[in-house]
Amino acid sequence: MSYGNSQFQRIILPHEQALKSMRDLLVNQYHCQTQNRVDSATIPFIITPFQNRARFTKTFNTAEENAILEALKGGWYYQYMLEEVLNHPSWGGLSMPLNFSLFYHSILLFMTAMVKIINPNVGSTSSAKIRTFNQAISSSPRYTNYIVFPFQTYFDLSGSNISPAWANSINWPYGLTNHCPPIEAQLINITPKGNDQVISLINYFRSLRELVQYQQVPLVSYLYGPSVVANMKNSLSEILYCFSVNAESFVGTIMSNGFSKVQTALSTLAVPLTSNFNVSLSHVQDRLNVYSTISW
Repeated sequence: MSYGNSQFQRIILPHEQALKSMRDLLVNQYHCQTQNRVDSATIPFIITPFQNRARFTKTFNTAEENAILEALKGGWYYQYMLEEVLNHPSWGGLSMPLNFSLFYHSILLFMTAMVKIINPNVGSTSSAKIRTFNQAISSSPRYTNYIVFPFQTYFDLSGSNISPAWANSINWPYGLTNHCPPIEAQLINITPKGNDQVISLINYFRSLRELVQYQQVPLVSYLYGPSVVANMKNSLSEILYCFSVNAESFVGTIMSNGFSKVQTALSTLAVPLTSNFNVSLSHVQDRLNVYSTISW
């Protein structure tokens, strides 16, 4: 085996397995399939449990609302760009550094919208936002009630344990718990930055982006074979799809009159993109159409 292939097997394949495990879990639990998806079937799997919990709403001033909705708009933009690159027929594995960059930036912006709901005064750096998200999922059930598994999962460095317990978080079909070890292993392997005490999947996505885009770029040339490339692409697309629906639902549920404001934000993004670049965000509009039919 060549040096490149051995490095690929040692460094990249565990991430392929972890991402595929996450994707399989999400598809099974929430039907989050981007290919031939039916949003009217998918979204209720995510949002219906929210309706069975003690709901609360928050009111924000105009500047705070704008910051939350701008983050959503940024997430939608990068999500659209990722889907365009993933569906480009000739790029294959060569686009992986770009794929992970677009994926991470979209995840970060959707998370930012959620974080600015939690704390409108959160710092401007990505590290400050991730720490705020991690603090919320580790210590504030009020918010974790509206974050779906496994995005609410975290690794507590002080206690060296992963919470919430996988086995108790959802109803597991036979064999699905086998998807947990590859994901757990990546959480445990993250190197903390600064004064991090909690590691979440957002930390993992950031570290993966840094690995593929900055540290191990030559390894993308070993992303050969349709199964490896397809697994990576499908995993990124479906994980992001599920997280974006969770972020939209989080904002729409907690922000006062939230879903109508999310609709307005989409319109202000879609109109110039359509008129100037002939870009359609119909996939997001389809989701919002489903939200409009949900009775609170």
